[in-house]
Amino acid sequence: MAMLKKQILHKRVTVTGWLFYDSMHEGNAANTNPHGKSIWRAAGEEIHPVSGIKVLH
Repeated sequence: MAMLKKQILHKRVTVTGWLFYDSMHEGNAANTNPHGKSIWRAAGEEIHPVSGIKVLH
């Protein structure tokens, strides 16, 4: 994980994988529960699993 972080930190990247809607966390997403008290994610969608990360130049 440290090596990956070193390679992509502060760089633009393209992430590929399956788009997954995580309904279990609707109450924790800003777009599905904008006035919630425990918001820790922006949206209910996530890329899972990640199948590729490409650093852009």
